[in-house]
Amino acid sequence: MLKVSDQDKQLLLELTQQALRAKLQNSSVDINHATYSDACRQVCGVFVTLRLAGNLRGCIGSVYGSKPLCEELAEVACKAAFADPRFPPLTAQEMSRLDIKVSLLSQPRQVESLDQIELGRHGLILRKPPFFGLFLPEVAREQGWDLDNYLKELAKKSGIETGDWQGGELYSFTTTSFP
Repeated sequence: MLKVSDQDKQLLLELTQQALRAKLQNSSVDINHATYSDACRQVCGVFVTLRLAGNLRGCIGSVYGSKPLCEELAEVACKAAFADPRFPPLTAQEMSRLDIKVSLLSQPRQVESLDQIELGRHGLILRKPPFFGLFLPEVAREQGWDLDNYLKELAKKSGIETGDWQGGELYSFTTTSFP
């Protein structure tokens, strides 16, 4: 798991806000790598969850990351705000009321036994080609799901309408989330 300091977390949240404001102005944020610690320049998975008045407004991320965290974060933040197919693009009026949460992902590990899954602590990934789905760790807790419902809902999110997750590959991960 990538360790980031409180100062790193603050810088990353500010970067997220800067990226969103820039995109609202049809621009992009200029990322000065020297501003960020070594941890913020590592490659890791990251998700950005946006909420308005407690309601989901967008959530997109990258499981593994493909570029330094500071760059990946700016990119997925903009996708969560402007390209989540479940929601219209973010407006300037919404920006001031937006709650932003950043989740840094651990390396996913294949689940060998369902006993390895701890609800509220482990996010899950389901791969059952051609289907793929992911839930962050807090989703099961927020929805009040037990493990069986968590797996069925993950399968449905993956595109398997019957909720049949069996026969697929399950992976778990943890997150460091802030604020």
